[in-house]
Amino acid sequence: MIIMAQVETPIASIPSGKYYESQGVLLSCATEGAVIYYTIIGTTPDEGGILYDGEIYVPRTMTLKAIGIKAGYEDSEIMTEEYSLWVKTNNIISGSIIQQEIKGVIE
Repeated sequence: MIIMAQVETPIASIPSGKYYESQGVLLSCATEGAVIYYTIIGTTPDEGGILYDGEIYVPRTMTLKAIGIKAGYEDSEIMTEEYSLWVKTNNIISGSIIQQEIKGVIE
């Protein structure tokens, strides 16, 4: 039985959370030579996903998942980060501040 080393799980530069403005997320993987594939709709990433090549723009609420892959290694665990984007607006009638989540439409 051959035991293969496993690719380290990718890391996002910004953790899951609630944000009030768009974010730019960078991904990294500690395993030298590994490539990262990701999805932004919550599906499980694989080699058929989007090949990571730079900052990922997060303009709305979304789930970012990523996997590290390298030939001769076992694929990494799946990284999952959930970003919730909100805007604050003034309620003209009551004068209070209302928070509204930006969900957007996936096309």
